[in-house]
Parts: sequence; C-alpha cells; structure tokens
Amino acid sequence: EGHAVRSAIRVVNPLNDGEGVMRTTLLPGVLKAASANLARRTPAVRLFEIGRVILEGAGKLPEQPERMAFVMAGTPDSDWSSTATSPDVYDGTGMWTLLAERLRVPDAEIRQATLPAFHPGRCAEILVGGAVIGAVGEVHPRVVEAFGLTGRVVAAEFDLAELLVDRGPWTFEPPSVYPPVVFDLAFSLDVTTAAADLIATIRDAAGSDLESVRVFDVFRGESVGEGRKSVAVALRLRAADRTLTDDDAGEIRQAIATAVGDRLAGELRGSL
Repeated sequence: EGHAVRSAIRVVNPLNDGEGVMRTTLLPGVLKAASANLARRTPAVRLFEIGRVILEGAGKLPEQPERMAFVMAGTPDSDWSSTATSPDVYDGTGMWTLLAERLRVPDAEIRQATLPAFHPGRCAEILVGGAVIGAVGEVHPRVVEAFGLTGRVVAAEFDLAELLVDRGPWTFEPPSVYPPVVFDLAFSLDVTTAAADLIATIRDAAGSDLESVRVFDVFRGESVGEGRKSVAVALRLRAADRTLTDDDAGEIRQAIATAVGDRLAGELRGSL
C-alpha cells in the first residue's frame, strides 16, 4: 500500500476491464510474455522490453520515463555435454553488470535490498552514481505463481536514461608489457559488510596499478569469531611503465589493509 506503482492513472474508455489503468511498471508485461512462451513448450525464456511507464507527476501531465525490463524463466534443454540449470539471482545481477560494463555506465553498482514483488534476500537495488534507478533479482514465489510460472524466475527493471547517455568516443588503453604481481588477502569483517564494499575499498586504496580483484572465498566459523566472516580476495597488480618491485607491492598491500580497517573496521588475517 502506498507504493508508487499502485498509483496508476485510470483510462476513461478501456478496451477491456483487465487493462483499465496506464502501466506503472514493465514487470507484469514481461512476466506475462514469459508465461505465454513457456505454455507453448518453449523450454527456457529470455526476454527484454524497452518502453515507457506512466506515473503521476507533480503537474497536470504525468511523468513518462523510459525503462528497460528483462526476464529469465524456464530451464534450457540439456544434452550429453552440459547440465541445464534454472536461472537464479546471480544471472540477473550478472546481466546488469554486463550491460553496465559494455555501455561504460559510471559508478554502477548493486545493493542488496528487500523490494516489492521480489524474493527477500535474493534481490538488489540498481544504483548509478549513488541513486537508485531500478531493481533486479528473483521474483517472489507468490508473484511467480500468480503469472502461471514455476521454479525460479529472474527479472529486472530500471530507468533507461543512464544507459543512453553519450559518453564520448571510446579510448584505447594499451595493455602493459610488464609482468603482474599476484597475491591473496583475507579479511575478517562484520557479517553485514557487503563484499562489494570491500572490493570498492580495495580499488580506491590500491590505485591505478590494480589490474583486477575478485572474491574467491567466504567463511564463517569459530575461528573468525561471533558475528564475523572471513572474505578472501585474489589481487593482480601491474604497472603500465615498469616492473613492480616487492617494495611497491608491499606498500599497496599496506594501503589496502589500512583502508579496510579505517572504512570497514576489517582486520587482515595473517601477515603482510
């Protein structure tokens, strides 16, 4: 009750009783399309839609933002070389991440949240520049059932404006010819600390010589203490103009450990 998507503008002369209001979200449309395709024995459905929604505005005219939505449902046919799996929340967040990377959307991120129509704990807000522009995740089981679907269903909806911004010409960055420095770090963090916050902190602290960072292990148990978790990350450093020395790598590791401690109250497990 009180959510913006429920404040729909009524149509004076609707074509039928089931479509008596202007749409405030694209999700019902893509879910209905997924259900219709699966009912016709399509084993797996992957659809998207781009269109406008009609929202009550501050003035006489409604707001009409353009949005994009996608849905994933069903299980692909498997064969001798592969095992088919149904989609899950990581397929949805991965699709958004791929879009953001390919379209060079700056400051794009996702943040776990509890949202209407989505499964609690399996959905996230989509943010660009710190502002929420949409949602992605697994659809709530009751919504799945209401649309005649079964199993896990993944969907997303977000404002399209941030993806359509002209970001200028592409710029080629030549790869470094110097060897990388590769090492792992593990941090003890509060269980509520998001891995995305850890990665962002590491990127800020490491600077331009950080080529990649990824989480490869998360552990909870008596060895890390009550209310804590251990998050291990693999890092790859590489400079564009020289071979990094052990001292260079040591300074970056120290900067990372200090930043994680200051920002996230995290502790480095083991020694530098």
